[in-house]
This record gives sequence, structure tokens and C-alpha cells, in this order.
Amino acid sequence: MVEREHEAARTGSSRTRRRRRSRRRKRSPKLAPSVIAAVLSAPVAVRSRGQSQRMFAFEASLRSQVKRALVERDVGAMVRIIALCERHGILVMPVQPPLRSGLYIIPKNWPEEEWREMFKRHGPPPWPGRRSGLPD
Repeated sequence: MVEREHEAARTGSSRTRRRRRSRRRKRSPKLAPSVIAAVLSAPVAVRSRGQSQRMFAFEASLRSQVKRALVERDVGAMVRIIALCERHGILVMPVQPPLRSGLYIIPKNWPEEEWREMFKRHGPPPWPGRRSGLPD
């Protein structure tokens, strides 16, 4: 019994050992952007459909993300692909269509020439002031 207490005091409890062990761990240093670029631009061997081919590591990782997004329906992979496309200008928002069509109705209580003059001066209605240019 006494021997066990001396042995525990010498080696420390398992909790103390775990704490010491966790303190000794060092974080790996962050890679510089040039190192990351070198890793992603180095060609790697990839097996596809039973044949081995070489492609850049970036392309291989992008293909893996696309497969996860489309085949496995992983939403996180979809978000990463869309963010990458936006960052590189591949994904562009479509041009918004005009809110109105090209058809303008001239109200009957306006002379056509006066309405066309307001259109040239201010653009399409509604216009500022008492007469907005819109039909009643």
C-alpha cells in the first residue's frame, strides 16, 4: 500500500500526466502563402476511371469539392465552390431586367407633345410634381 502511494507521488496522477502531455504539444507553424501556392501548383498523380493521370493539386481538390457538392449533396462544399467562383470573378450576378416594359400609356387628359417633352426631360414616369405622368 505504501509502495503504491510512493509510486503515485513519483509519477504523478494520470490527470497530471495528461496535463503535462497537453502542454508539451506545439502547434504546427502556419504555412506562408508562397508555400501553399507551391503545394497547390505542383502536379499530383490521380487515378480516374482506372487510369492514372497527372493534374495540379488545386484542380484535384476542386474536383473533389464538386463531387462532394453534387453527388453527396454536401452544402458546405457548395458554399466553398460558390465563394471560390465569386472570388475569382467566374460567378457574376445577372443584369437586372428593367422594372417596366417599353410600353408607356399616355393619359388622355395630357397632350401627347407635352407628355413626350416631359419624358425627354425627366425620363420615364413617375415624375415629380402634381402631374406624375401615370394614368389615373
